[in-house]
Amino acid sequence: MAVLDLDGTLINGRSIIILSKHLEMENRVVEILNLNIDERQKSEMIASLLRGVEVSELSDIFKDVIDGRWIEIIKYFKNKMIRVGVITITYDIIAFKILEDLNLDFIEAVPLKVENGKITGEIVVDDLILETPWCIKCPKCKRASLKRVSQSFNIEAHKDVITIGDGLPDACMFIDSALPITINPKNNIVKNKAKIIVENVDSLKKLLWELVV
Repeated sequence: MAVLDLDGTLINGRSIIILSKHLEMENRVVEILNLNIDERQKSEMIASLLRGVEVSELSDIFKDVIDGRWIEIIKYFKNKMIRVGVITITYDIIAFKILEDLNLDFIEAVPLKVENGKITGEIVVDDLILETPWCIKCPKCKRASLKRVSQSFNIEAHKDVITIGDGLPDACMFIDSALPITINPKNNIVKNKAKIIVENVDSLKKLLWELVV
């Protein structure tokens, strides 16, 4: 099984920044992202800014944000009969919109409440956190999500899972997976918890084409 990160991996930058630019609230979102507080609190604060936004507004914002090389990688995994999906701490309605055409086996994201086609400004926080020394209290614990998804497919993560990401939440998945790969890692913790470090998508493609045969 292959587990991919979304923001900073499948897409350049953060999906919430793409949306905030469209909604003309980028500065406010960036201010929240830069606060020295838990990721859960940041997610709740940003969600409140989205209160009243029509879900239909997301229809064309995220068109073609995924690099074609990533689509090739996903297809390669699937052609090799490897389950592939995404675990992200972005909001689910954003993740589903970005990933809707990729035929993934699973998408784990932060549920953003919607009523009558409008965002309510509230999220559903995942209470289960499998803490690490560098835990930043994400609204969806990626380590817990990896465990849940692996169990649902009857897969042992430490034997049969490839994880690919770039940030601290991904390092939490790395410690429980067989082959953790970081692409353009954000810090030394991510580097140290990965078994393989690559600088770009082309290097990753070359690596996977050699490893996954």
